[in-house]
Amino acid sequence: MANRPKKGDIGTVILIDMQEDISSATEHSGEAGNGLVIIVTKPDGTAGKWTDCTVQDSNYLKYTTIENDLDKASADSDDETYKLTPKFALGAWEGHCDTVEMYVYDEQETP
Repeated sequence: MANRPKKGDIGTVILIDMQEDISSATEHSGEAGNGLVIIVTKPDGTAGKWTDCTVQDSNYLKYTTIENDLDKASADSDDETYKLTPKFALGAWEGHCDTVEMYVYDEQETP
């Protein structure tokens, strides 16, 4: 995942280490037209999808942020994190993977 993503960042590469070879991953049947997906819950509880993710170096799910993806800061210890849940198919299996958490810093913060 990105080292220190900041609120408002566009073009930040998010990498999730899936800890296994996912190079043959395909779109989940419930996500027709979305490709590989990350289900996102932002710190304020709003949920959405980051679509058209790719596989990098066999083990990483990769997504590059666009406008409004990182619109909430979450870096204070009292804040909720971004919760990222990959969703795709791999062979006979399809479903949701383990959720990972990520902090997003305010523009003014220097982590």
